[in-house]
Amino acid sequence: MVGPREGIGSRSSFLNAFPGLKTVLRLKELRPCHEQGHFFCNLRHLYEYLNNMKVYILLLLVTALPGQEFDVATVKPSDPHSPTYTIGGISYAPKSFHFTPGGGLQTIGSTLKDLIVLAYDVLPNRTQGGPPWAAVDRYDVTAKVTEGEGDPAALTEAERQKWTERIRLRTRTLLASRFNLAVHKETREFAMYELHVDKNGPKADALKESNATLGISFRGNVMLGNGGDMHELVSLLSSQLQKPVVDKTGLTGKYDFTLRWATEQLSPVPGTPTGDPEKSPSIFTALREQLGLRLDSTRGPLEVLVIDRAEKPSEN
Repeated sequence: MVGPREGIGSRSSFLNAFPGLKTVLRLKELRPCHEQGHFFCNLRHLYEYLNNMKVYILLLLVTALPGQEFDVATVKPSDPHSPTYTIGGISYAPKSFHFTPGGGLQTIGSTLKDLIVLAYDVLPNRTQGGPPWAAVDRYDVTAKVTEGEGDPAALTEAERQKWTERIRLRTRTLLASRFNLAVHKETREFAMYELHVDKNGPKADALKESNATLGISFRGNVMLGNGGDMHELVSLLSSQLQKPVVDKTGLTGKYDFTLRWATEQLSPVPGTPTGDPEKSPSIFTALREQLGLRLDSTRGPLEVLVIDRAEKPSEN
């Protein structure tokens, strides 16, 4: 099942009606449809035209609304000589992502796919398609709004969620502008895991309800929860297992916990806990024994975000 595209297509007749819109959104001309002396070659082209018109109208409305884009933004290639670490034979570069006070964004070492995950609030393995460089080339992003929105620490949980969503919307606009990104949603069937509460779980002494807001940090073969929720946990498990993980626990709170499991070929990194593979359990056993949670293997439909178009970022 294919959903509508979210991004930027092109129809010159519409763009000409709004001078400057094409320059702002960095759109490109497409070949007109009416090559054979009539405006639409067939009904499919008429449908595509009308569908793209809806996208343009939505884009125009979104970009006209205050607060839907960053006032100042820079996107620069990351330092290619930054240190890396290896887990399970795979090399990783350090990354950081921060929503900054005032409604800004600061990332270091992020790929385009990382930024898409951030902007659309999707799990990493629920993004499909795109050029190979989108998962490899790393960028540092600094984006700000002139009139700040205050400190999120002073907001209620509901206000903080709205504050976060506004930053995500601004990030989508930034990706469309700088990376010429266009995406759409569709449903596909996947082999995946479901995270359930085990028959003897959850373990209250290990999965402690918390008022902390730091979330979950992931270093090597250890996850440290400091006010983390199940949405964050399945996201990190999904990344570790390289397969979609769906939350079926029914746990809606925030929790403090420590989860430690065995990994292969774990290289030491300063400040990163390491474990003895012979003494540490697998991640499946660790979840069950340490937190009272269980991973079940299954298949099912999942909504994914498909990358239709992406280009290396324009100069700042």
